[in-house]
Amino acid sequence: IYDRALTQSELTALYFAATGGGLKMTGLNITWNLGTLVESATVNGPWTPVSGATSPYPVSPTAPMKFYRLVYP
Repeated sequence: IYDRALTQSELTALYFAATGGGLKMTGLNITWNLGTLVESATVNGPWTPVSGATSPYPVSPTAPMKFYRLVYP
């Protein structure tokens, strides 16, 4: 989820990274203003808080696959 419109080059990079088209992502930063970042290995959970996570939270493209969401108090 992005809080802004992506540029054409960002969209192209995401497309090629997802389809194996030659461009490589060097990382992803998750940013948020409110709430607690939680993660899970599956989309249905269980969800656990990401220990020590602050915005922006960097995610390496070589890290194990995880799903992220925000929980609001």
